[in-house]
Amino acid sequence: MIMQRTDIINILIKTINAKSYLEIGTYDGKNMNNIRCDYKVGVDPELNSPATYHLTSDAYFELNRYTTKKTFDIIFIDGLHLEEQVTNDIKNSLEILNEGGYIICHDMNPTSEQMQVVPYAGGCWTGDGWKSFTKLRGCRPDLKMFTVDTDWGCGVICRGSQELISVPKELKYSDLEKNRKTWLNLISVKEFLNNYSIESSLDELLYNYIMEPSNPESNFQLGLYYDNIGQTASATSYYLRTAERAQDDLLKYECLLRASMCYDKQGARNFTVKGLLQHAISVCPNRPEAYYLMSVFYEKQTTDGHWNDCYMIASIGEKVAEFNSPALRTSVNYPGSYVFTFQKSVSGWWCGLCDESRNLLLQLKDNPEVQEPFRQCVINNLGRLG
Repeated sequence: MIMQRTDIINILIKTINAKSYLEIGTYDGKNMNNIRCDYKVGVDPELNSPATYHLTSDAYFELNRYTTKKTFDIIFIDGLHLEEQVTNDIKNSLEILNEGGYIICHDMNPTSEQMQVVPYAGGCWTGDGWKSFTKLRGCRPDLKMFTVDTDWGCGVICRGSQELISVPKELKYSDLEKNRKTWLNLISVKEFLNNYSIESSLDELLYNYIMEPSNPESNFQLGLYYDNIGQTASATSYYLRTAERAQDDLLKYECLLRASMCYDKQGARNFTVKGLLQHAISVCPNRPEAYYLMSVFYEKQTTDGHWNDCYMIASIGEKVAEFNSPALRTSVNYPGSYVFTFQKSVSGWWCGLCDESRNLLLQLKDNPEVQEPFRQCVINNLGRLG
């Protein structure tokens, strides 16, 4: 099965409901023009390129670091295909990658030695950026990395965890040939789609379910399908079936969260929403998403005087959550670690912690990671407080 870089990027965008996209190496704009994202920034030093910034990637990251201070959900690296530059681009991208976001690196899987020889000597060329990717597989246990075996290799990076590989000091193409699958953590397009795509037809999903009704993956994919078309009652049924059958705690946790979100959309099921979120916390007590959703749940119950509960859960989440946890497979409306400070600032005011609330809002105001609509709420609240 063949896919292009654009397809992989758009699938990841849909998977996490990404709102912001950065492209390093815009070239003629063909890829960027087909990216389905609300906010897009392109970087390319070529003046004829339709890029947003006609700068080298180093210059753009420097500009962004001290002036624009933008962060992104998805970052695509397809600029200068040299090991040193790819290393810099990945490092700089990780600094501005939002929680739950992805970096995609093109040309990570050259299929011949000539394709990766530096300097470029003609013909199809990937450069030697694969060396950057491989070295990170050997030294960054806090990342999750794999390469989709298509379009000369689309390397995907996100925060998470991975088992480190042994990498020799000098990387040679002959060694890559022997260790390709391990070094690049190479997966097929089908494996990628099974893990990240929610585009399968209903007929295919139902067939898989009928063949294996107790398979957690078949139930999960049906839950996603019905959730995606707004049929929350059906979605909830399959999410709960998945949670009951899954051996993987992370999948069970994600399904409990998604089921709680479905019930929340339906309304009048507050007790069930609360119970599902509590169950999720008991399954993965060191992940941040359930604490945030629980804090928001209590925030909505203002008529019952739950501001103290909202503040308490946000405080606990802020202290115990591991913010470098592996990314979930789907978006559960968790914006990032700063939301715990935000929840404390909002609820603290109603708990009588006025000075603390004001100080937290000031911290958020100066935090470049804070995205809309949270930033505007921070500004509005500070205005009301004088």
